[in-house]
Amino acid sequence: MTLLFYNRNQGKGEFYNIIDAQGNIDLLKSYSGWRKSWTHIVYSFTPSLLFYDRSGGAAEFYNLDGQGNIHLVSSTTYSTGWTHIILVGVVRDSGFAVLLFYNAQSGDAKFYMTNGQGGINLLSSTTFSKGWTHIITNGYEPGAFTQENNYLVLFYNATSGVAQFYSVDIQGNIHQFSNDKWSTGWTHIVPHFAPSMNLFNLLFYNANSGDAKTYYITENWSISNTGSTIWAKGWTKILLGDIPLPGEPGRTGLALLFYNGSSGTAQFYLTGPGGGVDISQISNTTWSKGWSEILWF
Repeated sequence: MTLLFYNRNQGKGEFYNIIDAQGNIDLLKSYSGWRKSWTHIVYSFTPSLLFYDRSGGAAEFYNLDGQGNIHLVSSTTYSTGWTHIILVGVVRDSGFAVLLFYNAQSGDAKFYMTNGQGGINLLSSTTFSKGWTHIITNGYEPGAFTQENNYLVLFYNATSGVAQFYSVDIQGNIHQFSNDKWSTGWTHIVPHFAPSMNLFNLLFYNANSGDAKTYYITENWSISNTGSTIWAKGWTKILLGDIPLPGEPGRTGLALLFYNGSSGTAQFYLTGPGGGVDISQISNTTWSKGWSEILWF
């Protein structure tokens, strides 16, 4: 239950552990002097983290230990211009990650697999529609809604509302399940693709209006609303992850983290047993302002 914070303007990175059921966090390590041009930080399992600079193409893999120490595994240069780098899934036997690189301006897309040594091997190349604003996977549930060892990927365009579900296997082969049109303007989509859990599969939030809705994915690849509400406007990060359960040592439950980069406000919520927008607040605090990236893994 580790949190990584990165401030692009300051070139600063910090690692924290979530230490209790109230969402209190304990600093593991603070770093200054990080490159200020990192546009992507991706949890890549083995090695732990991939850093990428879209303008220059610089790319570095690091391993992370339990004390927040990071160790450089490789440093190289990739093609420039990738707007999305997504962890599609982790191969169970090897622990290697399947990564999707996508350029929203050109539609170019490439699937790669990490090799555990800081390199990536090309699996497949294709061209998707241009302009996808969100590419959503949870990276940890092979077989959820798909065949065994396949991963579910959602593409969404916030301007047009077009949404498409795909299945991706560990060879980078893709299969389209749906082509639909949803509401426009969603700024955040948080996935939870574990169908055995009595929770939402997708949480939608609009930072400009505060609108929030949750949905199940149906058998015919449409979505069914399970709740609607209005939350505070302006949340810049909404993340789903594990947190210690109160009064149950050693057990964890799913929680949502809300963070506002302008004010520093941070709130943890436990997801409710009824799913949907049934969430209960467990903390309200203020962190440093201006974190560009937050990863929860």
